Amino acid sequence: MPSALKEDNSVDKAPISLIRHVQHLNQVQLGRRWSLSPRTLERWRFHGTGPRYLKVGGRVLYRMTDIEAFEALRRCTASPIHSAQKEPRHAHDD
Repeated sequence: MPSALKEDNSVDKAPISLIRHVQHLNQVQLGRRWSLSPRTLERWRFHGTGPRYLKVGGRVLYRMTDIEAFEALRRCTASPIHSAQKEPRHAHDD
């Protein structure tokens, strides 16, 4: 069994830098990665709004590829406020 899936959840206590090299995370590990409670991830699964997941033997696992895809879809770019607000054009400006 890969170390990320140990029954004693010892990886749950591992530093995030080590967790990033595994292929799957459970909801506790993913919650730590995103600073969310596992309950939030449960609610997202219930509503179908979170990342894709696997159900293996009653356990919920998130594939790193699905986690990273979910993150990429939500990546935002900051834009300056003044460029988003265009000044109104007046008839005499032409």
